[in-house]
Amino acid sequence: MAGAFSLSSGSFADGGFTATNNGDIANAVIHSGAGKILLTGGAAEHQLSGAGIYQNLELDDPFGAG
Repeated sequence: MAGAFSLSSGSFADGGFTATNNGDIANAVIHSGAGKILLTGGAAEHQLSGAGIYQNLELDDPFGAG
């Protein structure tokens, strides 16, 4: 997924899959499931915002996350 990823209402059940994102994440929901959200391939530090809960969040990027 290129660009920002916004989770604003409801929930995010990943179904055991990996959601790959190379941008920022705004999360206001509960992430659940056996899969993960993978942050990778960004051009700068990934920005995480919101009060959401992550089940499994993985960072694989030399720029890091803030």
